[in-house]
Amino acid sequence: EKVKRNCASFIASICDYCKKDYLDINDIQAKAYFNYLSFPSREEEKKQAASTIQLKYASLHAFSNYLIRNSSLLGINYIDNPLDHINFQKPEPYIDPSKIPDPKQINEILHHCESEPILYSALSLIIKCGFTVGELTRLRQDSFILDESDHAAAVYTYRGTQRYVKIPDDVLAILDFYWNHQTNNTEYLFENKSGRPMRVRDLERLYKKCMGDEFHFTLSDLRSACIAFLYASGVPAKEIGSYVGIKHYS
Repeated sequence: EKVKRNCASFIASICDYCKKDYLDINDIQAKAYFNYLSFPSREEEKKQAASTIQLKYASLHAFSNYLIRNSSLLGINYIDNPLDHINFQKPEPYIDPSKIPDPKQINEILHHCESEPILYSALSLIIKCGFTVGELTRLRQDSFILDESDHAAAVYTYRGTQRYVKIPDDVLAILDFYWNHQTNNTEYLFENKSGRPMRVRDLERLYKKCMGDEFHFTLSDLRSACIAFLYASGVPAKEIGSYVGIKHYS
């Protein structure tokens, strides 16, 4: 329903700008509308974010294609999509294939950081479970549970939404080793020497320091590898999105 409301709002917006019914808007007018969104003519109007403009374009382009496909059924004469003639710079891909380490490189990274229990545990959760670094800094000791089948899982809660992430046995063994060698009881999974939860930059600095001259991939790249490996293994995109906490996927 929300998608339908958004699309209806976008249609009303372009019709209002062009002062025409949607079926009568041509490519020149459509282009003028999107130029207006990017560079509003009046000072009091704010320039819209590129992501918002892309969303409007995608919605209207899809709607026009729908009209073309169903023109006979709808009893209309609509054969050309006016938005086909608008050239948008394609957004950067969510995952850059050139920055994804292969399995051999992943193993080398893990081996390089094996002597740092905090970092080794964090990397294992990123690579095998798809956690972001920000999510790791918010995980608590009591976030980890056993499900009804006695499989370990992490319950990640953020802004009222819960996500259950299965913890593979090899990662659980790494976490057990880490927990057994902690000298103090801690609230968060990863804490600094002051007993405060580690920040994103703390883990990033520790990773860079440990990798030294071998630092070629960021922690974000390692998470991308997790997503890529799941997809290459044949896991449906929707299940991957649910597992790693990505709300929009295709």
